[in-house]
Amino acid sequence: MHLRIHRTSRNGRTYEYAQLVEAYRDEKGTPTKKVIANLGALDPLTYRNLTAAFSASRVGQAVVLANTEAPELEIATNLLYLPVAVLLSLWRTIGLERVINRLLPGGEKDVRLVDVLAALVIQRCIEPASKWKATGWFPTTALPELLDLAPAQFNNTRLHRVLDALDNSADRQLQDALVELRQARGQPSSAFFIDLTDTWFVGEGPEMAESGKTKEGLYRRKIGIVLVCDPDGLPVRWSVVRGREDERVAMLNLIESSFDHDWMNGSPLVCDRAMGATDTLKRLAQMEVRFLTALRRNEFDAYTDKVPWTLLDGIDPHTAKAAEQAGEAMKQAMVRFRDDLFISDLGILERGVLPPRSETGADDKTVEVMRLASEMEQALKKGEAKDIRAAARRFGLKKEWAAKLLRLRRLPPDLIAEVEAGHAAGMSIMALRRVAAENTPEKQREAYQRESTRARCELDGRMAKRLQEEKSSPTKEEMPFQVKAILTFNPQVFVEQRRGAAKKLAQVESYVRSLNRENHEQAIAERRIHAFLEKKSLQEVYSVLWEETSAGRGNLRLSLDEAVWRNRRRFDGFSILVAHPDVSLKPVELSDLYRSKDRVEKDFHIIKSIVKLRPIRHYRDEKVRAHVTICVLALLLERTLERTLRLHDDSRSAAEILNILKTNHLNVMELPESKSIYKLTRPGTDQMSIITTLGLTSLVDKTRLVEAIHPR
Repeated sequence: MHLRIHRTSRNGRTYEYAQLVEAYRDEKGTPTKKVIANLGALDPLTYRNLTAAFSASRVGQAVVLANTEAPELEIATNLLYLPVAVLLSLWRTIGLERVINRLLPGGEKDVRLVDVLAALVIQRCIEPASKWKATGWFPTTALPELLDLAPAQFNNTRLHRVLDALDNSADRQLQDALVELRQARGQPSSAFFIDLTDTWFVGEGPEMAESGKTKEGLYRRKIGIVLVCDPDGLPVRWSVVRGREDERVAMLNLIESSFDHDWMNGSPLVCDRAMGATDTLKRLAQMEVRFLTALRRNEFDAYTDKVPWTLLDGIDPHTAKAAEQAGEAMKQAMVRFRDDLFISDLGILERGVLPPRSETGADDKTVEVMRLASEMEQALKKGEAKDIRAAARRFGLKKEWAAKLLRLRRLPPDLIAEVEAGHAAGMSIMALRRVAAENTPEKQREAYQRESTRARCELDGRMAKRLQEEKSSPTKEEMPFQVKAILTFNPQVFVEQRRGAAKKLAQVESYVRSLNRENHEQAIAERRIHAFLEKKSLQEVYSVLWEETSAGRGNLRLSLDEAVWRNRRRFDGFSILVAHPDVSLKPVELSDLYRSKDRVEKDFHIIKSIVKLRPIRHYRDEKVRAHVTICVLALLLERTLERTLRLHDDSRSAAEILNILKTNHLNVMELPESKSIYKLTRPGTDQMSIITTLGLTSLVDKTRLVEAIHPR
């Protein structure tokens, strides 16, 4: 059937009538038509609508979008369409909708919490703002139509209900589910990367927020965020920690809490240099994590004496060819792979033995602290450390803690030997300090006996059970603590570090001149210069002298200890990378893998800058954790978008792609009797190319769009 306009003329006027006509064949098989109904005069809009309806009916389609232009219809509103449709499709394709719907409790009045969460995550990608602003942004998009979620249902109360549900029942389960999704898609990872950043608050913030210095050097109420991602930047694990929690402790806790899961699957975990302390490496080795990190400078000497730093003597870093000269010098001792990479394979190094479990079943920390105290004492005696502050810095300790440990060396030799042999197992460090505080060796021996007996009595009850468990399940054979190590050198980094060091010395000289011009009294001038040197970490490099010029007045003069300064600068340009012995990568591959750790740093930049993680305006710990999870999920969508395009040689960022797509709208045109029809903006060439690459051309197919949208 179809519509036909019948025209007739009477009295000089032409009349038009619409007829519903059906085609058929008569008895002779001749094609002919018959009128089913006379519809009378129709206005042009009704005629076009009926024509579209019959055309769609013949091919079994529903009708929302007209195939013909309707210039007399005005567009009532434009809804942001293509960016939100693409992100929602990715949300569903990678399985987030399915797993989160399983984890979150059911919604109310036919509103699924997973749909509310999807809208919040998509907002983070496109127009990040507060949760309050999200309720105003949501109606300006096509998400109400695509999610079948009325704007009135996307309200502040429901948003906070989603935040509570996300933290209370879904956060850790969600992280486990993401691993399952990766495995289901067959996405094994060659490595993982871990790092920590911080974010600050407007106002006091939640309970876990603590005042401190942020990564940018600002003093704020802050929290810490640990993130693990794969080489594509896809987040795998994350946690929110207190603002002043130690960086190494926070990362170790996340690794240890996740280690029972198979998300690493034997792949190396690339850690920042903050994890390059020996005690941290031991902990990772105990957890059997295949780590890769860089040693801290103050640990170089404990691992090797093969750093060829003397070859760089005499190179002026301020000359134009300084980097080239450094590279030529280093060819004598290291293998050149690139202009910015020289490598020397140090092989498998043994730093020590993992601390054995004592006969009482207690982990003996007294052996380790006595070893540290002995090494600091030797460094002071040999002149390798100028004072306690320098010794503390050498071993990565605070001055106060180093001083407390050094007091343990006041014990008589026989007690020191007892401790070093592990016979003080179970005794706390505080108890050992109480023993060392006694005035005479006799009193120290008496106190040692008391503390040892007390410690054993306290341990008897709980250790009996542990011993019984260990008898039933034999412990692992004690293994030496070993690492695979390579020495690397970058000539350009050498030049930059030497120039930076020279700049610091120049700043000190300038500050001394300014103090002398101000003509301070000796006490004030010395207090200020010592504070400045401490700020620049140069206390042990300079000796402060005072030259009197008049009564109570004078000039400061600093004397640079050339030997100390040369010793400090000897590792400029060098790095020692250490990995678990089971990491089966060649030296140059280890170096390249470690350098690629900036991927997780870029993720932090995206979270903080693009999806605007901060400043955070929530004031409860659970809301803050949920907010971070939403930001991480937004990062997951963006990285998935980039990864898909990168497989087709499109290296544009998610921000660039979404900016291109944002000019595409779903236009709402009003009809009489409060009815509306939707018409899609014609996609541009670049937009069409993007969605074709993503395999999402159905998003602009009129037929499928009719099926996908739910008029609000």
